[in-house]
Amino acid sequence: MSEAAISRQVRDLEATLGEPLFLRQHRAVHLTKTGARLLAQVTKSFDIIDTALNETRLGQRAQEFTVSVEPTFATLFLVPRLAASLPLTLA
Repeated sequence: MSEAAISRQVRDLEATLGEPLFLRQHRAVHLTKTGARLLAQVTKSFDIIDTALNETRLGQRAQEFTVSVEPTFATLFLVPRLAASLPLTLA
């Protein structure tokens, strides 16, 4: 996103809330008390989303793995044993 687009989104959010989130000074910007409270809540929300996504990714990875072996060993030894013991889809 461009800086202008972000600034527009912040202004729209401030208009929706009816109060500023930042104190804008010459070459400086500081959070207001409202901005600080909102930042804390939004940060917690993003942390929860991040945790959920990581747990989902880890759960998916736990079901998949890669084995690299010589073709003869795979054909004669590994694949028959895996096929007999696991519900496996070979790609």
